[in-house]
Amino acid sequence: MKDTPFAKVTEELIEYLKMRWLGFEGEGEFARYWNGEPIIFEGELEGWLKRFPWARTVYASADLYRGKERLASDVVLKVRPDAWEAVARAVKREGASPWFLSNSSEVYVLVSRKCFSSLKRVTPSYVARKLAEEAGLEVFYEALTVERFPPAPYTYSSSGPFLPLRRPNEEAIDVCEGSLEEFVKRCEEGAPREFAHPGRFPVMALLQAVRYYLVMGNLMKALSFGLNRAIFYAWLKYYYNPRSARRPPGYDEKVLKKIEKLRPLSPLKDKAPLCGEWFCMGDKPQRPEDFYAQVWRRFERSGLPFEIAWDKALDYVSSFPYSVLINPNSFFKLVYEPVRDDFSRVIEHKARRRATLSDFFQRGSR
Repeated sequence: MKDTPFAKVTEELIEYLKMRWLGFEGEGEFARYWNGEPIIFEGELEGWLKRFPWARTVYASADLYRGKERLASDVVLKVRPDAWEAVARAVKREGASPWFLSNSSEVYVLVSRKCFSSLKRVTPSYVARKLAEEAGLEVFYEALTVERFPPAPYTYSSSGPFLPLRRPNEEAIDVCEGSLEEFVKRCEEGAPREFAHPGRFPVMALLQAVRYYLVMGNLMKALSFGLNRAIFYAWLKYYYNPRSARRPPGYDEKVLKKIEKLRPLSPLKDKAPLCGEWFCMGDKPQRPEDFYAQVWRRFERSGLPFEIAWDKALDYVSSFPYSVLINPNSFFKLVYEPVRDDFSRVIEHKARRRATLSDFFQRGSR
């Protein structure tokens, strides 16, 4: 592994990776599967690096697993490089020890699951937002959710090697000085018990974004896809309704014929046009900031913090089989339709048996 730091991987890194789902990135490749199974780390790294010799970054999920069963999540927040000290003070005030991964341009703050009891009404993403607000930081759309695959310590990102930044006493990542229980309790008390329905359009956009994220693994592109699908289905509804005089501007039958000629995204069976990096309709790209303006804000105005909506939607959508998620018609009928007019069903959803990673991901390694 010439010119990479993998030869210097420490016992601390190995300990951190245990029970996490790994991702390997480099040279335009990203792998999270081997022989159709998610790569759950069980203590041996060298073999995986030989399988993916192009890897320059090792990612590790915020979620922990026992076998293929999800156990719990750390709270993970991506912050500006100049803001990590403020976050450290905020977390310490609440009685927990943060852990930092940093390079020249990115900082991730992790608070171990050991630092707080099991969450009920709120979610790890919501706790992360409140910690950011406690530090006096404005929450941007890029802080949308818990970063599910932050880079692991001592690995490379595109801008250089990640190095761990610890607190002065050098305690290990999973050591917790106190507890976030009081802070979590305040978050629970501040979470809404009732909220208005945000509307079909944002519900479709959110569920489609979660669908793309679960299958394809790219958060920012998932936001573009979710908004694109919501616009597309809204267009179809108006376009094929002869009683309606409403027509979204810029769309005609030529656009539909152009879409029909596209290849499916694979493994998703949708035909969605791209304009450069982002999905688009009528040559207008749907960017993450557009998702923020048209979807995130509508959930917030309904009285439901978007982080809670996102995390609950992750649980809801991932309870369906992989075969349902890759098929747009099945997804519309089985996942979206039952909750499109009652999003509280997503918030309150508790599957009898949550789909395991092995059940859900049936795609081969790249």
